[in-house]
Amino acid sequence: MFYENFMKISDSMSSQQEIAIDAFFSSVDRLRDLGVIRSNKYLGDIAEFLCSNLFDMVLAESKKQEGHDGTIDGLRCQVKFSGGSSQTIDLGNPELYDRLIIVLGPDSVLRHQGTDGRWLVFNIPSEVILRKNPHNDGLRRYTKAQLPLEYYVGGFYFLKEIENSLR
Repeated sequence: MFYENFMKISDSMSSQQEIAIDAFFSSVDRLRDLGVIRSNKYLGDIAEFLCSNLFDMVLAESKKQEGHDGTIDGLRCQVKFSGGSSQTIDLGNPELYDRLIIVLGPDSVLRHQGTDGRWLVFNIPSEVILRKNPHNDGLRRYTKAQLPLEYYVGGFYFLKEIENSLR
């Protein structure tokens, strides 16, 4: 069911929203070149928005919802974004979600060769995350080498190209 939903775009997303997201990333690149932007934390909201459209995920009303960002068919989903130079991605607490959706942005150092698209999406069951031993600080993280490619569900450049890029 996750992968069937991935193959379509929700009709609720307008072309203006798509254009605005693309313009935003172009602006981020320019602002980064000018030294104005130094982090990528604001991109988590965009990753959640993309997942709400890709998977028909119902976003949690509270941005401070502990453990998950929304639900898909009743399953609690945590969304994580990596878009920069961080060598790891925090996996959250898999006891508080059923699925972890990882979105890698165009500048993420976690991207594997052979994956294609501006955004890359992984959809990983929590039981897989639970097998990852926590670090000394108690947090679970994946490095590029640990990110399980068998849960890579696709990559895309533009939202309207999702169907074509995954065929």
